[in-house]
Amino acid sequence: MNLNNSTTKISKELLDFALSSVVQSPNTIEENRRKLMNPTTQQMLTRGSIRKFDASKPVSKELLDHLLTAMIQAPSYVGGQQFSVIVVQDPAQKEKIYEYTMPASGKGMTYIQQAPIFLIFVMDFNKIETAMKVENTEIQVTDSLEALLIGTVDVGILVEAFTVAAESHGLGTVTVGAIRKCSAQIIKDFNLPQKTFPIVGMAVGFPAEGVLPKVTPRLPLSGIIHYDTYNAQGFSNVLAEYNETMKQLYAKRGIELSWTKLLSNYYSKPIYKDLTEIYKGQGFKF
Repeated sequence: MNLNNSTTKISKELLDFALSSVVQSPNTIEENRRKLMNPTTQQMLTRGSIRKFDASKPVSKELLDHLLTAMIQAPSYVGGQQFSVIVVQDPAQKEKIYEYTMPASGKGMTYIQQAPIFLIFVMDFNKIETAMKVENTEIQVTDSLEALLIGTVDVGILVEAFTVAAESHGLGTVTVGAIRKCSAQIIKDFNLPQKTFPIVGMAVGFPAEGVLPKVTPRLPLSGIIHYDTYNAQGFSNVLAEYNETMKQLYAKRGIELSWTKLLSNYYSKPIYKDLTEIYKGQGFKF
């Protein structure tokens, strides 16, 4: 596959920016591109969420089935495939999700309405329980925290698998964690049985004309990767510089914010207070 003929057009400037966020020396950008770059890593290095879709351009059933088939080849714990995915195409159902996820500001996520497809990724131990009945055994893992860890990890892997597959075909995606805010409504409206739980949503479609992904720089490798043992100092050494990088980026987007302020805004209080009771109501314990 020729990089220049990729279904997603990526400018050299965008690629340089993405590479510079993980490569310490700008002088190595061309060398790394030449030696290491392939279509998959180019796509991953330059990906960004798409929040404006071409509502007039549908995703064909053939393409969707192809992407979903590729997605489910992702690894899962003991091959158990502790997940299900609901494909939402009905505009009325998408409108409900849009309304349910409306923040207090009243500025909703319009891409939920625009995108031809909205996926709901579900942690699913209901089908595991059904499968176990063949062996006349009862499920017990759902009485522990382990079920939540298994299910959310499996869903997370699945989300990334679909993202890579979809974007390789020129589609845009954006994940929506706010469906957990309305998990009770999602459970009711989409008939989720006991021992299932909606983990995350995703809007999928072709980007609107002229819309390109906004690549957000990540922490350098030294702030994330640890060799042989955990080293907290690595993160401490890069935090100030990364915080300043993100502050400047937000400023360019018209937002007065830093990375540490963003984290403080989210994690200094419970995000969705009712989740524990709703989770227990679905037949889980921990």
